[in-house]
Amino acid sequence: MTEMRQENQHSMDVLPDDALALNRLDRLFQLHRQEVAGEPFPDYATRLRWLAAVHAMLVEAAPRWVEAVSRDFGHRSAVETQLLELFPAIEAVRHAKKQLARWMKPRRCHTGVWFRPGRSRVLPQPKGGVGVIVPWNYPVYLAIGPLVSALAAGNRVLINTSELTPATGALLRQLCEQYLGDSVAAVVEGGPE
Repeated sequence: MTEMRQENQHSMDVLPDDALALNRLDRLFQLHRQEVAGEPFPDYATRLRWLAAVHAMLVEAAPRWVEAVSRDFGHRSAVETQLLELFPAIEAVRHAKKQLARWMKPRRCHTGVWFRPGRSRVLPQPKGGVGVIVPWNYPVYLAIGPLVSALAAGNRVLINTSELTPATGALLRQLCEQYLGDSVAAVVEGGPE
């Protein structure tokens, strides 16, 4: 019984790398909370600027995306990565930019008989912060798709990439820092620990 208790105690210890990752995650979470408190309802122009940054991140770094995915998978066809990851991600950005004004617009909805003569409407509002956990199999599109949706909705985003795709995760982190900044979208690499 004593041995088991000691073993469990050691499994709860935090390794130095894990402590650094947890510290960074906590710092990013606090940064996002501050940003949301300062600007809880980003306007149309801000959201459009964020989406334009994601589009630039995809288009300008397309060869780097292909190379990173290929490195993570041993070798994956450049055509497969372009057709199944980059093009759909770029299309998601294009669609969001086109629909953004409509998505942000308040809309009327049905008012129940008991609440008349009142009027009801839906006011789309950001939640503040969104977490995205990216699986390993299509790491570009499955990170960018939710990122685009969250940014279009006016949220800040924390993305956790799979430990099985370290090159793609590192590139996503670098490009998010470069194009969006950690205050808008930040990437945390690593597994479930």
